[in-house]
Amino acid sequence: MNSTRVGRRVNAPRASVYRALLDARAVAQWMVPTGMTSHVQAFDAREGGSFRISLTYDAPTETGKTTAHTDTYHGRFVKLVPHERADELVEFETTDPALQGEMTITIALADADGGTDVLAVHEGLPHGLPPADNEAGWRSSLAKLAALVEASNNTRDRNLSRLRRFAAGVLLGIVTGALFLGVGGRLVMHAFALATAQSAGFTLRGSLNVVFAGAIAGAIGGLVLAAIDRFLPQRRSLRSVVFAALCYVIATPGFRPRRPLVFALFAPAFFAYGVVLMLAWERFVRNRSLNATR
Repeated sequence: MNSTRVGRRVNAPRASVYRALLDARAVAQWMVPTGMTSHVQAFDAREGGSFRISLTYDAPTETGKTTAHTDTYHGRFVKLVPHERADELVEFETTDPALQGEMTITIALADADGGTDVLAVHEGLPHGLPPADNEAGWRSSLAKLAALVEASNNTRDRNLSRLRRFAAGVLLGIVTGALFLGVGGRLVMHAFALATAQSAGFTLRGSLNVVFAGAIAGAIGGLVLAAIDRFLPQRRSLRSVVFAALCYVIATPGFRPRRPLVFALFAPAFFAYGVVLMLAWERFVRNRSLNATR
């Protein structure tokens, strides 16, 4: 009996490729030649588990192996080695003796330059199945596998990168907020009390509450920065000033009492917070993101 061997480089980790070998929805998308549609009727993705799949021709034809328009096959997973290989036994559901008989499919995965080399070996082809047609079908299927996994992997990477940026914004915001809005805010309150000849009456608990409130406000500012970063000016100094001014404008409705002196005293604390947060963002987040894309 004949056999075919078809390889393909996929720009994604072996784990991602392996998942696509055992996911019924993924299999329905990639393990189907161009010009056909896959219908997964049963799929038990475990060693010894069985599956049944029908491939229907998109255009009218009389060359189907099971019916005039459909190739249906069933099989089972003989051996599964996580992230390394999947061995299957498959057989067409047909009354044509030239297409009957069990076939062996082995899909092996190997690391290769940050991606994965996929090798599909199809053995025991029946005499009625031309090896050239089988090889063309595998090349089409593996191309779809690469496109599917690479797109999924890119989406996952983008989502993780976005999550890391927001997490970094929150962390940097907490630190700078606690320092400049919390401690700085407490100093502003003390300065206001002195300027208006009022009794300060500050306590440790009250000071800690202010620092905590500053950290919370700073975290919110960090989230805002992560969300609007790409809309800010590219020039670093201008970015810092614009963001600091935005933080100040957003915060001013909460100033109590609402007096010109309060607005004037809080301005340095908010501008210092905005500038330092922006500098930290540039240093630890934005520059690294730009370097990673080069």
